[in-house]
Amino acid sequence: MPEVGPSLSFKTSNMLLGLLSGTLIAVSGCAKIPDVSSQYYLTKSALRLDVSRALRCSGGGQLEITDAVSPVISNFADPASLQEFDLKKLKGPFTDPSVTVTLSEDGRLQGINSTQTGTARQIVESALGFAKTLGVKAVGVGVLEKSPDGTVKEITLCEYIVKHGNKNGILTLQYSAQMTVPLSAPQKLKPVGATAVYEEELNKRTTESVGNLRAHIHPSDLAKLKHPVTAPAGENNETIRARQLTRVKARILAGTSTTPIWKGTVLMALRGNEYEIPLPKTPAFGKNEFVVAFSDAGTLTTLKYASESGTSDAISLANTTVGDLQGPSAADQAKALQAEADLIKQRERLAACRADPTNCN
Repeated sequence: MPEVGPSLSFKTSNMLLGLLSGTLIAVSGCAKIPDVSSQYYLTKSALRLDVSRALRCSGGGQLEITDAVSPVISNFADPASLQEFDLKKLKGPFTDPSVTVTLSEDGRLQGINSTQTGTARQIVESALGFAKTLGVKAVGVGVLEKSPDGTVKEITLCEYIVKHGNKNGILTLQYSAQMTVPLSAPQKLKPVGATAVYEEELNKRTTESVGNLRAHIHPSDLAKLKHPVTAPAGENNETIRARQLTRVKARILAGTSTTPIWKGTVLMALRGNEYEIPLPKTPAFGKNEFVVAFSDAGTLTTLKYASESGTSDAISLANTTVGDLQGPSAADQAKALQAEADLIKQRERLAACRADPTNCN
């Protein structure tokens, strides 16, 4: 049966301590490092685009559409990128340093000889607030609808929005789709929940489609970030493999318009931007210290080389991408949900103010 997931393999046994909180494997003390190899995955990112469209009719018969777009990034282990790190690479002829390898719960390398866990800001640019409000004349024929009392009445576009919207006369449509990054063809964002019904009924009442949202992430929209470390040319260094982020530009169009309702830039861990981190050369006597740490997105946040004399070459890369990426904890998820609720509330308030500035509160 083939092995599934990252693992440790042993050729000889000695002192091994395994602590699971994520996965932490430590080999230390006076005992010699056994012939141990640790397997790990590189990080891969996925992108989902969520769109909320707030519709309201102004007093002048204009259909006001206010868009709010939220790019959502998730990071996970790339099953096609299994790597192997041989702990013997840090062992010298007459020396045995302490080695601690930390893995995430899904098998991604978080650090070597490091207890730090970094985060990376992956949403670089986004119209998370409000895109330009479009003014579309609410023209079109009404649609006959039968009321509960049996009477038949023609319901216009604005009447439909008021009927099915909130107390402020705002009807919110929700769209979402997981993106393929990159893809030459446009990617359609799908209506969520009752939006499909609302969209169909609204389109019967106007010549301008209120839906047809599509995202564009072309191969030309990708730009690989520079590798934070370059292995010396011509030297036969032992290395470990890592993956740098790629800058991804995205845009969303709606209806028949060729003008984007949203543009954004995100940083994603994608295949094809791998690099090598040199391991320190092991001295015959004395020892070298090697510390490396990665963020949840797989970006290099700390790299340290130090000799026994105490001199060191420490590189802190925490600001390569500034800010925080939401973690997986329940508290973080609760904060994210609260932020989304606040965003919806403020978006509807803005739509109401733009539709009727005299009653803005």
